[in-house]
Amino acid sequence: MDVEIHPNAKKHLTEKQVLGAWLAVTECIRREPKDEPPRWLAIGWLPDGRSVELVAVELVRGGLSFMPCLQSRRNFGRRLNGLGKGVDDGQDVYGR
Repeated sequence: MDVEIHPNAKKHLTEKQVLGAWLAVTECIRREPKDEPPRWLAIGWLPDGRSVELVAVELVRGGLSFMPCLQSRRNFGRRLNGLGKGVDDGQDVYGR
């Protein structure tokens, strides 16, 4: 599978940290916005025990593109829990 990491994501984490957190995901849902490619919203763990927000967009040619990754925030986890129950408020993970 092809994996791309957005340059802005590398401001916060190394490529190795992003991929490691993706392999250590504890919460994950898939969203399919009407006008955008499908994306995965997830909370993963770094080796040092910090949790991080991960947003991965499915690429047309296959694979994933990881968007900027941040230390996970409380409302991100709540949003994942709500969306996991079938609620899609039409907003992206940052409330836009």
